[in-house]
Amino acid sequence: MISKLRARLSYANVIATVALFVALGGGAYAAARIDSGDVENNSLKSADLKNQKAVKGKDVKDDQLTGDDIDESSLGTVPNASKVDTLVSVANVNTVDEGSSATLATYGPFTLTGACAAAAANTEARVNITTTEVGSAAAGQDNAEGTFNPADGPLLLSDANDAPAGEASYGDGYDDTFTAFAPSGRAITGVMSPWADASGGASGICKFQGHVTING
Repeated sequence: MISKLRARLSYANVIATVALFVALGGGAYAAARIDSGDVENNSLKSADLKNQKAVKGKDVKDDQLTGDDIDESSLGTVPNASKVDTLVSVANVNTVDEGSSATLATYGPFTLTGACAAAAANTEARVNITTTEVGSAAAGQDNAEGTFNPADGPLLLSDANDAPAGEASYGDGYDDTFTAFAPSGRAITGVMSPWADASGGASGICKFQGHVTING
């Protein structure tokens, strides 16, 4: 049998058999090894894909796309992001004359105000908060109320008191923190530093600087 098989083998038969195995094995190797790194960016079109269909989310492995692959203009606004931007933009008031007040921030039932008031010969900058929801709670550097209602009126959170002579006053410092929350789940926290200058303006001026964070 071996002698008969050798008699039928030829150089052409051997080369043809080897070429067949190379062709089959090479195709399988290429199919197994080609990935996205082998394709030039922006070179593939729908016509190059199976059934000429666009790639969908289900065709992409989880956690493979990056920010560079996303069209940002197609994304919507993150929930509550617009509310945060609005609050931060109104939190700083540069000048309030003695006898006047300004709204610093509002969210849900809460309104945060900065009042510039006369305190005998001095000028006092006051950070106040009010609520429209019964059963709220609020706390600051100066006061805390575990049950804070609309009828209670403004609650003083922090203040700065300045005499006509000497430097302007920042009260308790630059870190006058506060928090307030309501039964509905609305809440605000932040830092609001009052500043008073009894010698500024016609009869005294106040400033209010800080930031507010919302929740709920």
